[in-house]
Amino acid sequence: MLITGGFRRQTIGVDNYNPTTGAQSSSLDQQAITPLAGIVVKPLSNISVYGNFTSGLTNGCTSNAGQAFAPYKSNPSTKRA
Repeated sequence: MLITGGFRRQTIGVDNYNPTTGAQSSSLDQQAITPLAGIVVKPLSNISVYGNFTSGLTNGCTSNAGQAFAPYKSNPSTKRA
């Protein structure tokens, strides 16, 4: 059995522009450190079974014209509408 784990640093940059004037209306730069883990099991010498987990930094909503919302950490167990 092999178990690995670690962290990764992620950065997201978002620039929004006014659709009428073309001027930059907002900007957002954010970073996060997110976890990751994995496991590999060899039940037989020629078969490996693996699983992994990771969390990521995801862009926030951009449905409002010219407005950037902060990114959030995504997680397989987190449900967002």
